[in-house]
Amino acid sequence: MKCIQPIFSQLYTGSTWQWLKEKKSTLTASLSKDVEQIAYYFTVDDPYAYLSLQLLPSFFRHYGIKWMPYILPHKDIKQDLELLQQSHFLHDAQSLADYYGLESLPENRTLPESTKIQLEKTLLSIANQENFATEALGMLKAAWEKPEIDVNSEIQQTQQHQAELISNDNTLKKQGHYASSMLYFRGEWYSVPDRLQHLAKKMSKLKNQPVWSFPKHAVNRIKMPTLLSPANQSMQFFFSFRSPYSYLALQRIFTLTEKYGIKLDMKPILPMVMRGVPVSRAKRFYILRDAKREAIRLNIPFGKICDPLGVGIENCMRGFFSAIKINKEKSYVLSIMQGIWSEGKNVAKIDVLRSLVERSGIDWHEIYANWHDDQWQSIIEKNRQDLTALG
Repeated sequence: MKCIQPIFSQLYTGSTWQWLKEKKSTLTASLSKDVEQIAYYFTVDDPYAYLSLQLLPSFFRHYGIKWMPYILPHKDIKQDLELLQQSHFLHDAQSLADYYGLESLPENRTLPESTKIQLEKTLLSIANQENFATEALGMLKAAWEKPEIDVNSEIQQTQQHQAELISNDNTLKKQGHYASSMLYFRGEWYSVPDRLQHLAKKMSKLKNQPVWSFPKHAVNRIKMPTLLSPANQSMQFFFSFRSPYSYLALQRIFTLTEKYGIKLDMKPILPMVMRGVPVSRAKRFYILRDAKREAIRLNIPFGKICDPLGVGIENCMRGFFSAIKINKEKSYVLSIMQGIWSEGKNVAKIDVLRSLVERSGIDWHEIYANWHDDQWQSIIEKNRQDLTALG
């Protein structure tokens, strides 16, 4: 299986695969009597949806294309991990709102169950109206600003509304996705707002129009806080050898910390599945496509992949903590991650790992000298606990 992974990943993240998906989607649309449109899927309690509805009307007007909102059923959040994720989403949405110059939601708030149901029922009833975004935005704003006011604690979902929500959710899954605040067009998914610019470039090419841009884009406005400028400041970087986003962030993190003279504290963690967190097939495949898109934008080699799960991860961890002892963890991680994510190297094999170590200028014997030291296991568990504590 390991030997064919690089071949499959190259095909799946390559331009030919995407071309075939787009052609299939375009053909399906051309055979349909319906006007081609972009689908937008979201849940009423998704903070990213509040940001997205501020942007999408101008985006669709710019390209003169129809769109259709699909309201998804909200999830019953009970587990600790889900609560942490929701808290992080609110905080992250606040940061994105600041970055893009959008109105943000109040942090540390949740919507009552009956408020979510009322919003779902109302938004389903106006989904076909042209002013949907404006109306939905006003309703969401009112609900988030005073979530403690539960207008009708007896509100329950009717069978009709529940059926519509389930139908929308089934359509989302059938088209290959799993999350909220997503745009779907010609076989490709775009999270909003952070991947909207990818769709803008695609639409501009199709429509032969200038590229739409964020109304108050802040690319040059956000700077490193001055509190990080003095010495003795540090940045914690939690990463996984199995995460393509960790790989794509590496060099930029190194450049950022070196530019501002910040000490970097690298904290590897086990992959989600090795921590007991399930990852769906749809999520795995979307992440690969999305990471490829970002790699192209950042001009980083990516796509020929060999999954390090299992023994490969253990080898990477053992080598990393040996590299720390000789202050060569940065060059070690860069070489290993590049081997995994762009060269299809099977790091479960010691000779392969050794070749990646030695090409980075590190003496293999310095790495292997502490190979059987199992203290790394307690360290990465502490890293996991630290990550959880930070939210």
